Amino acid sequence: MSAPKDSESTITEVILSKVKPGQSEAYRAWAVRMQAAQAKYPGYCGMYLQPPTSGPGGHWTTLLRFDTTEHLLAWKNSPARAA
Repeated sequence: MSAPKDSESTITEVILSKVKPGQSEAYRAWAVRMQAAQAKYPGYCGMYLQPPTSGPGGHWTTLLRFDTTEHLLAWKNSPARAA
């Protein structure tokens, strides 16, 4: 089975985040703000946020997609992300 055409030329970064107990909603709100900022950068292809599946204390998983490594690095090194 072949991958969808749009996924053949993208780069995905996997980010694992540990969130303090009781802070899940604040983390989710922060992730929404980050996604809005990322979407303004060239080459942005999307983000997927997965809450922990193993109950409290697990890691949140974020998949961040850009069309090229250069565009991903531009976002990662951006003033908007640093802020």
